[in-house]
Amino acid sequence: MTSAVPDLAIKNATDIVQLILRDIISTGDSVVDATCGNGHDSVFLASLVGPSGRLVCIDIQPEAIEKARRRLSEVSDCPETNVILGSHADIRSWVPQEESISAVVYDLGYLPGAVKSPGGERPIVTRAESTIEPIGQALGLLMIRGVILIAVCTGHLGGQEKADALYSFLLTLEEKRLSVARHQWHNQPSNLPLVLIIQRQS
Repeated sequence: MTSAVPDLAIKNATDIVQLILRDIISTGDSVVDATCGNGHDSVFLASLVGPSGRLVCIDIQPEAIEKARRRLSEVSDCPETNVILGSHADIRSWVPQEESISAVVYDLGYLPGAVKSPGGERPIVTRAESTIEPIGQALGLLMIRGVILIAVCTGHLGGQEKADALYSFLLTLEEKRLSVARHQWHNQPSNLPLVLIIQRQS
């Protein structure tokens, strides 16, 4: 007797994040894309919560918001969606305290396709010091079994230091209430984003 092998490839941060989200999110849930970028994560989250769910998308860059809105407008059965031009540091302003969230997704790096400055640097890069406090706020919004997933790009200047600072913060979290994991590739290109995972246990 042979068993079927699932058609599953885990090649990058997106694969890991989507695998976990599929297991955690149910139709009708409320979710947050805290750094919506080009809107790909937003569209995936919308497909999981369905028309009875709620999706909040946040980004500080107008270009990102425009792309996310355009992609979400093409989603059939789109949930109730609030696309916000603002900082994920203000997540509590966009999500009511009484609302239980099943997933919050962060993609920490730079906006893919963004135009470089004359000095060669991306115009806006997320930094650890502006992200640690918002993650702490988001933890207070999670339902039991809810997750925060953080993809951290380490390929730009200061990227590894940002990842190390975030992981050090996560290690201080109460272990009985929250579980923390880190997924990182070791035999693949060093610039692949790593994934930090937090799940509320109680």
